[in-house]
Amino acid sequence: KPGEGRAEARRESLASGWLPYIDGRDWIGKPIPDRQWLWEGRIPLGQVTYLTGPGSSGKSLFAQQLATCVGGGPVQFLGERVRPMRAMYVSCEDDETEMIRRQRAICEATGVPFDWLMGIEDYSLVSLAGVIGNELLERDGNGRLTTTERFKMIADSCKTFHGCEPLFVVLDNTSHFFGGDENSRADVTQFLNVLNAICVEQGATILLIGHPNKAGDSYSGSTAWQNAVRSHLVFKRPGEDDEGQDDDMRVLSNAKSNYARHGDEIRVLWHRWAFVRPDDLPADMMEQRASATRVARENELFMRCLAACTDKRRAVSHLPGSNYAPKVFASMPEAVRLKQPAFAQAMERLIHLGKIALDQELWKAPNRHIKVGIKMVENCADPPASTPCADPRQPLAN
Repeated sequence: KPGEGRAEARRESLASGWLPYIDGRDWIGKPIPDRQWLWEGRIPLGQVTYLTGPGSSGKSLFAQQLATCVGGGPVQFLGERVRPMRAMYVSCEDDETEMIRRQRAICEATGVPFDWLMGIEDYSLVSLAGVIGNELLERDGNGRLTTTERFKMIADSCKTFHGCEPLFVVLDNTSHFFGGDENSRADVTQFLNVLNAICVEQGATILLIGHPNKAGDSYSGSTAWQNAVRSHLVFKRPGEDDEGQDDDMRVLSNAKSNYARHGDEIRVLWHRWAFVRPDDLPADMMEQRASATRVARENELFMRCLAACTDKRRAVSHLPGSNYAPKVFASMPEAVRLKQPAFAQAMERLIHLGKIALDQELWKAPNRHIKVGIKMVENCADPPASTPCADPRQPLAN
């Protein structure tokens, strides 16, 4: 096809001191190939895609599940087609046992036979947890960034042999592989350029996992992390104001996509140590999850509003009146649109669970009268140890 085999010609041009001009005559009268995807609309084939999200959101599990469906293909990933090809998942944070434990759960969820997958050459797991020197770039004596032995190992793994498919490789994560200054545009761009070089030279597709910063942005450091890639995915929990959110719900969105619609998102559920589409779970199970999620959220918002009232010395009561707790809470910003009947139900549940106590002495008012109202039940964080029994003939309970 037109354009194929140009990597070698480009290297020769650069080595000879010439810019690698595109010969437009090669394309005259020839069809332009369609853009190729590993996962359509999200991960373009032959390029670096950046995946970020808060800690504990499940990025590593998500990426390993994607690699499983690619390497064990043709298998759909979350109900969508992904391109089957060789796949390698490289983790610097999880040891071999954890990766295998996670892999077995993924295989059960996706239907890929575990014993078969672990025996084929098209799928590989690599654990570099606890290994020193995983940086792909390091500074030489002149302060310039140069590639390392670890970079050569990964680049060599991406080479195609005997006409086999190129490699899909997951690098988890940037804090281990990047040896430069994350706030330096030049350092970040050079790091992503060497990864892109692997993609161009070997036809590989790379998914690079990173973390957001403390401010909650979708990435940490220079804007080059997002600008130097063609695709940036964000994997996180729904926002706090997302009504009926499930703690196991995750949202994958296109934070940047040069080749697809920006902001496009899908929702998945963490279920039995893997991710599934909500539509793939039985209806009764989803109803139970939705009910449990609603109850937990109502209880949480009640306690949040009670804490805010306590901080402001505003006593609330379980008895109908001007300081009736459900009525007061429904008008507070902390309520997040929850209505009075829901707060009333939450109050009854929390009384039953022993999370709140009624008619408790709270504080002295300016007139020195004791304010009485609802109070959170304080749990002893460090309960006293059992007193040892001096007489061995006594029962253990004594």
